[in-house]
Amino acid sequence: MCTRLHATLALILCILLLPVLSSMLSLPGTSAFAQAPAGGSKSMWSFLTEGDFDPVLEGSYGYGMFGHKLYTADLPTTATMSLKLGFREVKSYKSWGKKLDERFLIGTYGKSTIPPGKEGTGGTAAELWRVGTGQRSGYGWELGNQALIPYHQFSLDIGEPKFTPGAGLTPGDSAILLRTAGDWRFGMSTEGGVDVELFSTIAASAGYEMSVIYPRVVFPKWIGSYLIASSSVILISNFAEEIVKTSPFFGPILYFILKNGVAYAFFYAFRGDMNWPFPSETPMMVQTLKLNVSIRF
Repeated sequence: MCTRLHATLALILCILLLPVLSSMLSLPGTSAFAQAPAGGSKSMWSFLTEGDFDPVLEGSYGYGMFGHKLYTADLPTTATMSLKLGFREVKSYKSWGKKLDERFLIGTYGKSTIPPGKEGTGGTAAELWRVGTGQRSGYGWELGNQALIPYHQFSLDIGEPKFTPGAGLTPGDSAILLRTAGDWRFGMSTEGGVDVELFSTIAASAGYEMSVIYPRVVFPKWIGSYLIASSSVILISNFAEEIVKTSPFFGPILYFILKNGVAYAFFYAFRGDMNWPFPSETPMMVQTLKLNVSIRF
């Protein structure tokens, strides 16, 4: 119960800190959840009162791969299904492009016994429930009645991983599974992908997601790590948006590469220390390849 309470409180506090952090940095750009339009800053809650945000429903199917730097056997892989509810805005940008801004709640379920998932060494099985809140953003090109938009996505999550250890695992591997499973865990996810606006109400996208599952929350180290990572993403996002303003072709590409590159770099560092750059425990990671279809109302 204590671990579940800490994870929930960390998720709520992190959401509340996002607009404060943007204000402290005095950037006209973005936080992990908010993007600013040309000519002014935008609150992470602005979709409730301004802009042309429409309700959106998105379903996804993917292939999830658990990973742990200290685990010596093969971990299970899972079929992953997600349902996203939120608000989405795709608006014209200058004379050539489109700008995507989406805020959402998401629920995810993964299980190793559903194809294409498979069990790990000795029949080790896995199951994961996860809920979270996040934002997706990007710039792209208008192609007639369609649009092609590379994007970056970030979310804060709480999840319940479950593992059924198989036969023949070492005591160390078994301890890792027991340490991760059994309760609700706080986590974060980052995703990069390409969104294709097929019609005015239907879009399809493909993405690669990295997620970190914290076996416990050490708040002083976690908040320090989170502020360093999110500040870095904000700064590179602000720089990339300046390129978008002046380069119709290279701008969206560099925005996609720079913002996702910084985010993936931090998540890669979290593989060894969950609160990098501070010495900390090695967490469970999940990498997921996803196909998504969304309907905008």
